Amino acid sequence: MSTTFNVSESGLVKRGAGRLKGMVINSHNAGTVKITDGVEAGTNAVGTFTSTGALAAATHATSEIVSSGVAVPATHAVTVFTSGGTQFKDAVKASAILTSNGSQPTAGQAVVLGDITYTFVALGGAMVNTSTAVNVPLGNTTTETMNNLYNAFLYNPLVDTVRTSGLVITLTAKTAGAAGNTIAATENSATLDFDGANTTLTGGLSAETVTIGTRVYTFKDAITSTASATACEVKIGVDVETSLMNLRKAINNTGTPGLEYSFVNIPDANVVAPASDATTVTLRGRVPGLSLNTVATTETCADASFADTTLGGGTGASDAGVTTGAATITIDTTVYTFVDALSETYGAVAVPFQVLAGANAAAALDNFKSAINATGTPGTEYSTGTTAHPKVVATTNTDTVQTIRARVVGAGYNAIATTETFANWEWADTTLGGGTGNSDAGITTANATFTIGTRTYTFVVELTETLTGVAVADQILYVTSVAVALDNMKKAINGTGVAGTDYSTGTLPNADVIATTNANDSQVVQARLAGAVGNAIVTTETIANHAWGAGTLATGAGPT
Repeated sequence: MSTTFNVSESGLVKRGAGRLKGMVINSHNAGTVKITDGVEAGTNAVGTFTSTGALAAATHATSEIVSSGVAVPATHAVTVFTSGGTQFKDAVKASAILTSNGSQPTAGQAVVLGDITYTFVALGGAMVNTSTAVNVPLGNTTTETMNNLYNAFLYNPLVDTVRTSGLVITLTAKTAGAAGNTIAATENSATLDFDGANTTLTGGLSAETVTIGTRVYTFKDAITSTASATACEVKIGVDVETSLMNLRKAINNTGTPGLEYSFVNIPDANVVAPASDATTVTLRGRVPGLSLNTVATTETCADASFADTTLGGGTGASDAGVTTGAATITIDTTVYTFVDALSETYGAVAVPFQVLAGANAAAALDNFKSAINATGTPGTEYSTGTTAHPKVVATTNTDTVQTIRARVVGAGYNAIATTETFANWEWADTTLGGGTGNSDAGITTANATFTIGTRTYTFVVELTETLTGVAVADQILYVTSVAVALDNMKKAINGTGVAGTDYSTGTLPNADVIATTNANDSQVVQARLAGAVGNAIVTTETIANHAWGAGTLATGAGPT
């Protein structure tokens, strides 16, 4: 709705928001009609940032590690299981043959089989049948007597009985193995013979085995059981090479369980078997160092053996693992272990933060740099599962020196640990910013900032993104002098110049001010809005030899 004013005297008609639709002058003697929108009279608040000396820009803490000679990486214990060429054997059951010479035994004579004594009695005599004694009636003929003895043997719990002929009985232990050789088999009748002078079943053999730690691998003609942490069956192949290959697969849990080794197998907890051939299987500890050197490696094979009775025993092809305790480099809480070969290279589970030592110090340092930054090729230069260090980045690298820098600017990471146990490798200091030699403390950001409104800018010697690839907004590059720093300050405030070079990527133009006049020792900023409102924009700094003219912009006046 329009409002009409009838003015007869000089004065302000109206002030405020609105729209002038028209004006009618009926009569006048003299004077001036003035219309203003309120902007023409306002001025912008300003402030000047002045330098009177050097500017101490914030820096990233720096250190370096130097290789001065040969270092010994950690190694995995190694041994070799070697066959002489004879095929492996499953368990064999003990046996005996009882033979009659055709004449009748006499009453009272006896046969002992296991824990039971079988005594011949006259036909119609007393019958005894206990767990330790059985009476056997004499028949009308020797054949009938042998038949009665056979029928009595059928209930013996230790043996299986076969009537080979009228005068011959074959006895076989129910359970295969050498234990069957202890089953008693004797007689006191001249008409009967248990394999000559033998007094027990004979010929029982235990299956040949290989033991690694507490796990026993048993060679079998056919797989009959499920594997466990302490037992696994290995299928005897068509030749020794196939049997050894099946052993390798059982150790690694590769191939076909239930066919080449036990059902539901699990990998060996201590070793991997990286290779096998016609006569050997090579075993390596799953982790480097000393911990697996004493793992038992034994066998019960007639024609195969380990190089030593322990994995790292040191005899022949058995090599002890070299300690990890003398092959580490620590940055903060992350421990890197230098190894002659990555655990995963030979089929073991990857162990994070292993670094491949390589052929020389130059290669080791290259791989160390890749591990810190999680660049290069994991699984080749360093172990799979190794993540980029959260607090440092590896930068300059030579054949003998690796430099690391804090990922964030300032003093916050000066105290993180930098230690080593690797012979002939040494950090400049025991902490990242310790200050010894080429260990340089990060200069605090607390003394390198200025604030305009709610935005805090930090002068830095090097942009964080230059080191790490991750930008931190509102960093301003100092470069070489105060004059260049002030030039970059102007660019950062206005969003001009080159982000990522003059100031950090992600730095947006300041919403409150623009940077105007610039000199080698000063930078003027002006409120974007005219009027006194600009006088409330805060201007502060923490930088020695640098100051704003006041704690806020000033001289803003008039309407906004």
